[in-house]
Amino acid sequence: MPTRALVLATLLLMLAPAVARAQKPRPEDWGFQVRADTTGRTFEDASLIQFSMRPPLRADIVVRGHELEVAVDGVTLTGLASTAKTLKTAHRTGLPSGVFVDRRLRPGEARRWKAKPVWIDGDVLLVNPANPLCASGATLGAVRERLKTAAGGPLFVPTGLFGAEEQLFDLHPPAGRESGYAPVAKAVAEWQAISAVASDPAAIAAVAWSAARGRLEGGSVCAVPLDGVAPTEATLRDGTYPATVPVSFAWDRKPRFGRPSFPGFQRRWYFRYLRSAAVREILLTGRGRERLLP
Repeated sequence: MPTRALVLATLLLMLAPAVARAQKPRPEDWGFQVRADTTGRTFEDASLIQFSMRPPLRADIVVRGHELEVAVDGVTLTGLASTAKTLKTAHRTGLPSGVFVDRRLRPGEARRWKAKPVWIDGDVLLVNPANPLCASGATLGAVRERLKTAAGGPLFVPTGLFGAEEQLFDLHPPAGRESGYAPVAKAVAEWQAISAVASDPAAIAAVAWSAARGRLEGGSVCAVPLDGVAPTEATLRDGTYPATVPVSFAWDRKPRFGRPSFPGFQRRWYFRYLRSAAVREILLTGRGRERLLP
């Protein structure tokens, strides 16, 4: 090859990366999806957030110094399992952007996962004010056992978005069963479970505190104190109520396949979205629940 041609070819190879960087990325190449694994407890509520991320929703991101407006959507995945099992599955597959967890991360989990709080709720055993449990309270273990056996009266549990029982009090279905509750549990809309307890002194219901808080304040129903602690905004915020549900979105610090499952530009946009007015409205009203915000 002539010397001039060789020099020209060398210069073109050297300049190619700079030219590529100078070209503005195409928005259609940078659209993304936030994939969220969820536990059995967080699936229903997290799905409201993920379902809200539908076209024509757009995300403002920065790519190689260029500001782009790209398409974004969300999807919810679940094995209806505990936080521990959900985190292990998410790390093993390496697919989800992150995981909605229903408790604080344990020390070992926190070394692998990082989490940001999204909302706070609690699971309550609701009874009629005339029920002796209203005054005496119960242990968390006794309540979980009662929900599995339904001893003492009609038992109501809430249905989720697709009609299945919502998993409260960490009652995940054992192997070979579709429900962690007693077979006689009646799965109904949450407001119906609350109303049933208000009208029947023998009835009990497992519901979210956020759904019952208005009726609790009005005194028509009672939330059974657990281990001597009643569910209030204060005891949910400080976590002293035993069945507090502090929901966070966690992402893997050390992805199994060595690549980020939740890239920084996606993460920055998503956490802004979780603090947006749209998501705030969902958390304060969705499914009739007035959840606590961090």
